Amino acid sequence: MSNPLLTPDDRFRPKRVEDLRDNPFQEGEAIIEASDAAAAARQQNTFAPGAADSSRPFLPRYETTVEHRGVLLLALDGVSLLAGCLGIFASWLGYVLPLLGIVPAVVVLFLAADDLRSMRTGARNPEGRTMTIFALLFAVILIVAISAMCGLFAYWRVKILPDWM
Repeated sequence: MSNPLLTPDDRFRPKRVEDLRDNPFQEGEAIIEASDAAAAARQQNTFAPGAADSSRPFLPRYETTVEHRGVLLLALDGVSLLAGCLGIFASWLGYVLPLLGIVPAVVVLFLAADDLRSMRTGARNPEGRTMTIFALLFAVILIVAISAMCGLFAYWRVKILPDWM
């Protein structure tokens, strides 16, 4: 054996803190007292966090945050609303524009959900949270309204493209 302090079965035997009392490199009795206190706390609830820890083991902290996109989301909702309002003139324009107006509303739906998730984690500026929630709800309303309007146009057999095209 190369190390005279090791016995053949040392690697299978667990080390206890009490075994290290004669270690010349130890930091004193503080480590042994701390490990005894942690062991007593762990005996009561195995899955409880440590005494000095918070309830969440990892809280991400971002030094810089991305600005919110509330204005962009509301602008896309406005484009979708404008395309939906052109459905009033379906007899002259067809209803292809209201049908295409669903696309910006669906984009707002996904972007707003992503923004709210990143605001919750702290990666995005939370000042535009109310604007983002409003844009998300407005997008859902627009998707339902335009889908119902296009469904009615299909039921009434209005042409998708206008006659002059």
